[in-house]
Amino acid sequence: MVGSAGDLYASVQKLDGSYVLPGANIDALLRPAVPSPAAAPNISLLRLPNPSPAFFRCGHCHSPGYATERALKVKMSTTTAAAMSMKLLVDTKAGRVLFAEAGKDVVDFLFSLLALPVGTAVKLLGPDSMVGGAGDLYASVQKLDGSYVLPGANTDALLCPAVPSPAAAPSISLSLLGLPSPSPAFFRCGYCHSPGYVTEVRGAKCPRCGSHMADAIQCVRPDSGDSGQAAAGGARGFVQGVVTYTVMDNLAVTPMSAISSITLLNTFAVRGLGALQEMTVRIGYKEGLAILKAALQSKTVLTDVFLAGCKTGPVYD
Repeated sequence: MVGSAGDLYASVQKLDGSYVLPGANIDALLRPAVPSPAAAPNISLLRLPNPSPAFFRCGHCHSPGYATERALKVKMSTTTAAAMSMKLLVDTKAGRVLFAEAGKDVVDFLFSLLALPVGTAVKLLGPDSMVGGAGDLYASVQKLDGSYVLPGANTDALLCPAVPSPAAAPSISLSLLGLPSPSPAFFRCGYCHSPGYVTEVRGAKCPRCGSHMADAIQCVRPDSGDSGQAAAGGARGFVQGVVTYTVMDNLAVTPMSAISSITLLNTFAVRGLGALQEMTVRIGYKEGLAILKAALQSKTVLTDVFLAGCKTGPVYD
């Protein structure tokens, strides 16, 4: 991989299970599903399974009008994301970030970037900001004349794809980038109420009675309250909040300890502690986009975002 996305991915692979929230689905980061079969009908070319999500309803009241993608008991709630902060250890002589000290909110945000579809990344950053041909491919879809598009094909699923699952990208993290928590519409048959069947396509033929499935039902999200993560005190996201994490310049993430910090200083061959400076930075929308962009291009993400760009905007405390 160009950039630091591979290092971030490896961090998730290596993360000890004791640091993962109960009920958090790490596979949603390591093996995220394609958002929609309509968006990628031939995705098996890449040896990825065509998504065929299972939906669940309540076995007691049969939850008329509701379905969920995970077999959890959930209730609805809303949250808004605020700017986050982390501490950087900067080598002022070398002009680089050695590593950062970050909490759960920052790590959840970084991990959530792995769940972003390529089309979403291109839309956020702009086609001209992408390394390689992804931006040109995106522009091709934008420019494609409607006469060449199949009737009923949804090009917005390519240009503005939804994040595959809120379990993969907690809304509290990705809302920092201005991305709404995905809330797709599902439909059931208005004639027989199609027990056991839902569809994402309004008007699809009911497999039970043959009528059109056009009655909208509400999808209940597993991150919306009392879920499998209740054991973590209602926490959401991926990692435990009682731990501080080390984030390297290339976004590799590990749990922090005093010994590991000393080891890192030896690794960087730091001779004089006088050259080291602690800096607290705030991560808002602008910095979040900059981190995403740098992660796709660079192995020195934190340095590029918070040192090279300090003259034009990131906020330091």
